[in-house]
Amino acid sequence: TISVANTFTWNDNNDTITIGNGHTVTFDVAGNVTIAAGCTLASTSAGTLQVAGNWDNTSGTFTHGSGTVVFDGAGAQTVTTGGTGAGKFFNNLTVADTHASPDDSNDVDTTGAIKVDGTLAVNDGQFQPETGSDLTSVTIGAAGSLKPDASAAVTISGNWSQSGTFTANSGTVQFDGGTGVGNAS
Repeated sequence: TISVANTFTWNDNNDTITIGNGHTVTFDVAGNVTIAAGCTLASTSAGTLQVAGNWDNTSGTFTHGSGTVVFDGAGAQTVTTGGTGAGKFFNNLTVADTHASPDDSNDVDTTGAIKVDGTLAVNDGQFQPETGSDLTSVTIGAAGSLKPDASAAVTISGNWSQSGTFTANSGTVQFDGGTGVGNAS
């Protein structure tokens, strides 16, 4: 495990930092992650990035490489991807927010649409994606809550498994493939 006690930001153009690179590596950031313009953060299938603060990839590139990003803060976290195109989306994304009473003020909330190519696992806490979000497979654990923004339209192209809470929030979820277990209501 590599740990960062505060915010992780780098802005030296043309730099690439790779997490995993064939080895099981956890990169644990106690603060925010900012990927600046010209910089690339890459993960491999064995790479896990744990973030307790906010994520900002407005100008940089994130190459998910089949890795996992875990949002494990104890309160409000913001995920700004900078879009859903190449270099902006996640493979596996896990929400494990430890706030005692997750709600709209204490959740993991996206700024703009988010794309998850692998599995979105909402294990603990509330995840609130914006309209236009594109999710492949969704798992909502018993202590998890998925609540898209008000009137948001979200697409799910893979499987749905739910033992926790889903709140439609006057929005729509379009299932365009996969199978479902649980209640999307």
